[in-house]
Amino acid sequence: MSFRIVTDSASDISQEMAAQWDIKVLPLKIRFGNTEYLDGVDLTNQQFFEKLVESDTIPKTSQIPPFEYEEVFCLCSCCCAVGQQRPERKCSVCVCPPAFRAVFRVPVSPQRIIRE
Repeated sequence: MSFRIVTDSASDISQEMAAQWDIKVLPLKIRFGNTEYLDGVDLTNQQFFEKLVESDTIPKTSQIPPFEYEEVFCLCSCCCAVGQQRPERKCSVCVCPPAFRAVFRVPVSPQRIIRE
C-alpha cells in the first residue's frame, strides 16, 4: 500500500523536497491590495518579502477551499467521478497546528465526505 502526503504552502516545503517525496502542496492565497497570488506558484518567498517592504498595506491570506482538498483526495484515494475505490493508495494530510482551527477543519471536511 502506498500513500501520498498533502499539505498547504504554510508548511514551507521546498519544490525540490515535494518532488522528491511526492508531496502535494496546495498553495495558500495571498492578497496584496487588489492583487491575489498563489503562494509558491506566482509569488516566491523572496517576492513576498519584497512586496511586504514596498506595500503600504498588510497582506491578507485565505485558506484553501474544501473542494480543492476534495479534488486531491479523489486523486489520491479513489476515483470519485465513477466511484471506483483505489484502496492501494492512502492520502495523509499535514496542516498547521490545531491553533489554526479554520485551516485545520477545511481539509478534514472533504475527507469525511469521500469516506462516506
